[in-house]
Amino acid sequence: MLEDPSKSSKKKLILEKFNDSFSAKESLKDKIINNIKNEGVECVILLPGTTTTRSALLIISEYKELYEKNTNNINIFKKTKFLSGLALHNHEDLKKDGGSFYEELLVIVPTPFIKNESKNELATRWGGNISWRTYSSYQALENFVKGLEEIDRLKIEEKNTSKKKQKLVFDYLKDTSEKK
Repeated sequence: MLEDPSKSSKKKLILEKFNDSFSAKESLKDKIINNIKNEGVECVILLPGTTTTRSALLIISEYKELYEKNTNNINIFKKTKFLSGLALHNHEDLKKDGGSFYEELLVIVPTPFIKNESKNELATRWGGNISWRTYSSYQALENFVKGLEEIDRLKIEEKNTSKKKQKLVFDYLKDTSEKK
């Protein structure tokens, strides 16, 4: 006889995992703040959707408090820039204190992005029309990948890198590409 799906142990396991994912947002926030504090992170990219905007705002809020407490100790705590998508543009929480946090936040805002003659080409390539978000994300990913491909040609002083973390990431990428 089949088990009632509403009482199944699989359903319990899925619900437990699902509930665990909500607490992961808090630990991710803590991890980001700790990296800013301990690793000298200079830029954080926050691309929240409608359901994760609050988490992004918590990161910004906690960073702002942390920075204000540590401005006298500038050698230990560098000022971090934030890059965000449209979800944070004009958000009420960012306007508090006269909008002072906007000085550290670069927000990507939609613009007309494709000439009419290339829209048809893109629609053919992508199998339909695409939004500015899709196009912008694709371009950002292309540029990021290009930067990773050319990393060996860059002469970056070790003091300007995250040292072993960067090495681990790039070693992993090299190992992956060699196996193919």
